[in-house]
Amino acid sequence: MRELRVIGPATILGLNPIDEEAFYEGLKKKPDYIAIQGGGTDAGPKDLALDLVRYRKDWMKQNLKLILRAARELDVPFLSASVGNQGTDFQVAFVTSLVKEVAKEEGLHFRLAVLLQTADKEFIKKKIAQNKVKIAGNLKPLTPEDVDACTRINVMMGVEPFIKALNDRADIIIGGRTTDPAVFAALPIKEGFDPGLAWHMGKIMECGCLAATPPDDRTAVMGYIRDDHFLVEPASSKMICTVESVAGHTLYERENPYKHLEPGGTLDITNSKIEMYDTRTVKVSGSKFIPRPFSAKLEGAGKVGYQASTIMGIRDPFLLAQIDNVIGEVRAKLAKQHSRDKFELFFRQYGKNAVLGDIDPQKNDPIHEIALMVDVIADSQETANKIALAVFTAIFFMSYPGMKQTAGNVAVPGDPGVFIPISNEVCRWIVDHEMMLDNPMECFGEQLVEV
Repeated sequence: MRELRVIGPATILGLNPIDEEAFYEGLKKKPDYIAIQGGGTDAGPKDLALDLVRYRKDWMKQNLKLILRAARELDVPFLSASVGNQGTDFQVAFVTSLVKEVAKEEGLHFRLAVLLQTADKEFIKKKIAQNKVKIAGNLKPLTPEDVDACTRINVMMGVEPFIKALNDRADIIIGGRTTDPAVFAALPIKEGFDPGLAWHMGKIMECGCLAATPPDDRTAVMGYIRDDHFLVEPASSKMICTVESVAGHTLYERENPYKHLEPGGTLDITNSKIEMYDTRTVKVSGSKFIPRPFSAKLEGAGKVGYQASTIMGIRDPFLLAQIDNVIGEVRAKLAKQHSRDKFELFFRQYGKNAVLGDIDPQKNDPIHEIALMVDVIADSQETANKIALAVFTAIFFMSYPGMKQTAGNVAVPGDPGVFIPISNEVCRWIVDHEMMLDNPMECFGEQLVEV
């Protein structure tokens, strides 16, 4: 029976130092390739809009030293994508420079493929004009004005650019924004394995041992794809995979539990069978990949202003009983007092529906205290700071029916007033759409370098 073996060293390239003991334990099983995703949209739009590399350089270098040494010693390819967290051109260039730096320090030589998108804003606008951009998560049609409002827009790759790089005899492949399972699915699909099994294995392995028990983001995971099934197990003998842990990660980050959209097709797990293979390994079979017209997801973000915040604790039962009215009065008061300023206020009542809001099934349950978090977004940092302080003082000195003292009916952690987030520029998602492509490589390019 044919088999390809893959090791996923950790959850994300550079998120944490890799567990070296587990990684070396997995390498003893002689994987045919190494793959790891480099990030995603979990952290919000800021990394895309501001072109920030999220992860620590020293941790990224630790990851790359272990992985590149292993890949060259075993003479197997290494694939990573969405590097730096969003896989922008700048982030890809940064990680590529680290790859070259590690190669020089370790005396390594290899053929490097760097995969980038080539679509610019005008390309996307032409697709809009051709009615080739569809509604996705954004739930409204994409307009040229939306495109212009973005600082950057990513076009998400599938397996095809990686397969081309492998056909071009690349040893190391560093890619821009890519659907998470693709770096795991690319080589099996190139070698003729069932694409349904390849994509499903990638879905399980994309976050390393988060699909194991106990879950761990620093520990490597092993995958073995065969003609009619694949196996998943932790690289560490101290951990196990279970039916529940693998099934749970199959559902992770998916709106539809049975059908997962990917570029060029749909992963259908309706008839997938997940079962124990041995005491620590899970076997998966029956997954199908249904082809559909090729498309790529668009992700775009832009900067909207600056942020400052204030936080206070409230447990006065009289104030809690009318907190929504008090917030409404504060909004009206600040709108009148600061009518010349441009700002938005966001009140979050932690302890009272702050997470789910109006859809919270327990929204009418009794409460005895809340943490009131107020975020201000304005067109300048000075305005944001000023309004945040005004919100704090308005609530601190607010009068309301039933109050027992003139002021100070809120508690503050540390110094009262305004605090500014570490990264105070505020960004938002603008584009979350699907763009139809004439061919899988229409807006992706490759740079080959001998390192």
